[in-house]
Amino acid sequence: MKSVHVVNMAENSRTRRAQRHVVLFNKLRSLGFTSWYYTSRFDHASKRSLSPSSEDFEVDIWIPGYRSHTGIMRMISNCIFAVQLYFCLSKRVSSGDLVIVSSIPTELPFVATLLKVFRKDIEVAIDVRDIWPDSFPGQGVKKSVFSFYCNVLNKLSFRKSDYIVYVNRDFKKFLNSLGVQENKSKYIPLGADLSRWSKSSSNEVSKVSSRFVYVGNFNKQFDLTALGESFLKDNEHELVFIGDGELAEKYHGIVPNANFMGYLKPEEVVAELKECKVGLLPITGKATLPNKIYDYILSGLDILTNSEEVARALSLVPVERLEGTSCYYIRNIVCDRSFIVDYEQVSEDIIEYLNVRKVN
Repeated sequence: MKSVHVVNMAENSRTRRAQRHVVLFNKLRSLGFTSWYYTSRFDHASKRSLSPSSEDFEVDIWIPGYRSHTGIMRMISNCIFAVQLYFCLSKRVSSGDLVIVSSIPTELPFVATLLKVFRKDIEVAIDVRDIWPDSFPGQGVKKSVFSFYCNVLNKLSFRKSDYIVYVNRDFKKFLNSLGVQENKSKYIPLGADLSRWSKSSSNEVSKVSSRFVYVGNFNKQFDLTALGESFLKDNEHELVFIGDGELAEKYHGIVPNANFMGYLKPEEVVAELKECKVGLLPITGKATLPNKIYDYILSGLDILTNSEEVARALSLVPVERLEGTSCYYIRNIVCDRSFIVDYEQVSEDIIEYLNVRKVN
């Protein structure tokens, strides 16, 4: 293997997002590989432009950006990124190289595997951290068209890939539906930066028993109204919202008295969560277990979600609806922790699976 190319449109060294691919990339470089990281200067969370990368190995690909997670401009941005990515990879990828690409947006693995048509001796690994179109919260014609589009690209991409890593055991059903061979996929948890929490943080007792918190983007994939507007308007508990996004104005209208804190630094998020009792986990569509799950569980919070599927995946005991609501309440003590793994360990597991050897 000569070089390794990592592709993630929304995650890089300058974003507040998960750092799974960044840590993996740094680990590969430490093993002596010539490596390139392909990303964009658009922050998926804040919807703002990022400063240019100061590293030569981080390749910034321009996109126009978007305001909505489910709008037409996001699809246009994805396509523009994918076209440029193809030409960037064509210039740098050579015989024996490995390309590691995020499964979303679906255009990215399609471009990476398309390259194999002309460079048959390269290898492509797809990291499945979410599934499109399953996580798309839309409906009707828009949902149908998007589903058809994604399914076509997924079938073409996954069958031509050499390795597949998936972060949720339930994704195995998705891979089976695409006809992916059993021996070319492996479950490796999403991972998190566990150094953000002290060893005792997960056992601390909340100081405010009525304080409910949500961490993340305000978007349609995790729309808080899925928990019920009556719940959000209930004056018996204090609501804390850490984040921002396209639905911010909507939430201000529904719960004007909530504490809207905006985006916080990772260490500030941990400090704030220690003052809360329950983490809110709204799910629309079939979203995977998001990064906020790590925040909630490791900070000792109970979890409230509208998704029975997610509740069953998280809880080690049978789950039931919370009386008077359409939600499920999972106490922190019964939350499954088997998937809570540090990024460093995740990187080592991926490298071992891909059979990457240290360069002498």
